[in-house]
Amino acid sequence: MVLSITAKSQKQTANSQKQTANSQQQTLTQKLQTMNEENIYDIIHKVYGKIPKRIKIMEEQIDVDTQMDYLDMSQQFRKDRSSIGDFKSLKERLYDEKVHDKEKKLILAQIANIEDVEAYREIERYSEIASDTLKSWAILALSESRMLVESFLLDEDQIIISSGLGGKNNKLRYFIVISGKSDDDFTPLQKSLLTKELEFTLTNNQCEIENLEFNNQYCILTTLVPIQIQINHVLTDIIDECNQINNNFLEKQFIITNMNILQIEEIKVLWKDLKKKKKKKKKGK
Repeated sequence: MVLSITAKSQKQTANSQKQTANSQQQTLTQKLQTMNEENIYDIIHKVYGKIPKRIKIMEEQIDVDTQMDYLDMSQQFRKDRSSIGDFKSLKERLYDEKVHDKEKKLILAQIANIEDVEAYREIERYSEIASDTLKSWAILALSESRMLVESFLLDEDQIIISSGLGGKNNKLRYFIVISGKSDDDFTPLQKSLLTKELEFTLTNNQCEIENLEFNNQYCILTTLVPIQIQINHVLTDIIDECNQINNNFLEKQFIITNMNILQIEEIKVLWKDLKKKKKKKKKGK
């Protein structure tokens, strides 16, 4: 799942244009959440009719449900900026220990939608001291505020792309599992072949492998992927190449997610489900 936050340049601040921007963001978020064969770059182009000058990847790893809740709350203030409270009053209540976390979330979402550098600086200061329950919320507010202020000052459209696993160097992080057809461990030869093919092909596609390990019949890796790359196609090519060289030892299906890191027991459960679905498809033919 991938989420988006959008900011328009100063030239596009009329009410009707703001509504269009909100509509585009809803469409983009919906498409990114269900993306399959298309890469993110192409989806953005289809929704906006162009590629914004600035596309940023949020690096922090934040629970997707928290991101969704923040987007829903923030959007109400983007739609109606007149509902945003007085900045001075909001700032005072943000640091008031008597104010509950639920209200502080509302306050942060409001301040994030104020087109002012001081609003950004205030969220930046607060994010450094925020409690554990509000830390992620403050980071999301800070990212949105930074984008809004930069868009206002530079007069450029901007999009922030975020996911549960975050990213780095303007690339999204993915967790991937490739499985052997046998329940046995990979042989040394199979490990070497698959490792070399992953390193070679992913690097050629400007991806960065952060971690790669083998556990039983599973090859597990995390990698950073540019938004222009259709990672599903790249993985399919890697598996096909390995199978051609070494007697079809890999399953053609694989697990890929940018929401969270899976534990080995979760991987086993998911893989059982994939095999069940595969058997049902064969019976249906």
